[in-house]
Amino acid sequence: LPNLEQLMISKLGSGHVYSDGDDPEEWDIDHINYIHDINIISRFRKLRILDFCKAPLTGRYPVLFNFPLLQELSIRWCHNLKFNLDMLLGFPLLEVLDFSDNQHLTGNISSLRAFKG
Repeated sequence: LPNLEQLMISKLGSGHVYSDGDDPEEWDIDHINYIHDINIISRFRKLRILDFCKAPLTGRYPVLFNFPLLQELSIRWCHNLKFNLDMLLGFPLLEVLDFSDNQHLTGNISSLRAFKG
């Protein structure tokens, strides 16, 4: 799987969460049965499309923002994922960007000037 080019990370179902990132939000620990290590995707260095949709990610995950071949990034309805627009610099080939309904997006819109999409 090291040659994987497309990946979607989404809701896991009741009782499942991904491992906490840096600066996590609090989980309702009484309702968690399984914790999955999200850091494993850093091994997929050839990713071109990365899609997060309703993924139960909490906090910051710098490892998710370093894919030099990534061309499309979609982060939708990930309410507890914290990220800054400056993190997009880890995607020098980025052409398509979709942020929808994300409460913890920060940063200066001028950070997007680095992209020539």
